[in-house]
Amino acid sequence: MPLPSFDYGNVGYHGGAPLPDKPATRTFPAGRHTITNPIVLKTGDVLRGAGRDKTILYFPEGLKQMGVPCRDGTFTNNDCFDWPEANSRTSDLFMGVIGAMGSEIGIEDLTIEFPANHAWTHHAKHEGTSGYNGFELKQCTNCWIKDVSIKNADNSIMVSDGGNNTIQGVHLYARPGGGHIHVAYVNSDNNLTTNFRMYGTSSHGLVNNWGGENNVFANGWVENLKLEADHSCGSRRHGDEICTKNLLYSNISGKIGAIQTIDRKGDPVEKVLWNVGNLDRCPLDAYTAQHSNETRRGGT
Repeated sequence: MPLPSFDYGNVGYHGGAPLPDKPATRTFPAGRHTITNPIVLKTGDVLRGAGRDKTILYFPEGLKQMGVPCRDGTFTNNDCFDWPEANSRTSDLFMGVIGAMGSEIGIEDLTIEFPANHAWTHHAKHEGTSGYNGFELKQCTNCWIKDVSIKNADNSIMVSDGGNNTIQGVHLYARPGGGHIHVAYVNSDNNLTTNFRMYGTSSHGLVNNWGGENNVFANGWVENLKLEADHSCGSRRHGDEICTKNLLYSNISGKIGAIQTIDRKGDPVEKVLWNVGNLDRCPLDAYTAQHSNETRRGGT
């Protein structure tokens, strides 16, 4: 069977390059560490632990309790810590307890854990949610997250207003009872999430939001997750011009809870499903096959 017409072989870190092995600028040894303030990473920073489930960063409080204002600070929106607000994109505020902004930033070999019994409400204002969110890569280029677990999150990982980032080998556990997001590409291009395991349920699962082009979710297993190709496409607020292009879900096994097929106006949403839920195409993963073709042609 022919591969997709669009070539996804150049997405991710430096267009599909192997993730680097750079010296850490901040390390946490093995053990359980209680963290009470957000961690902020800038260009060139590498945060590294001693290994998944060996280094555990425990956050007993969410963004609200840490003093992070609700998105744009007005407290009027009904998704207080669920999505990045336009105003917050240009500030140093992050929608995760670990935030990164810049280039060549890495997060590796650790586990983030939140309290299992915390409350979360969809479309909640500031007083109704606390923001137990993992990472936000904001305006990041050529950054990566590798071999990391996040447990009991509302939002696990958001990639917003950036591009060419790789999320590799993550194990993400939503809060008991379900959370908001496992992984979201928000107005971001050419990003890759691969070799993942996703546990629990969330409102949006693996989602693209507010446009974005050439993004990939490949080679993973999900427990019961939604694949949402463009959450805001066709909405009155955002319009058609921000609809996603060339979003690939490839080689994803497990239980697919739902797959978005139409936008808010009822028009079809653009996406490519390749061996999702059943194996009926060869090769198994379109991204890997196209990346191999790029390498043979002398690319990355």
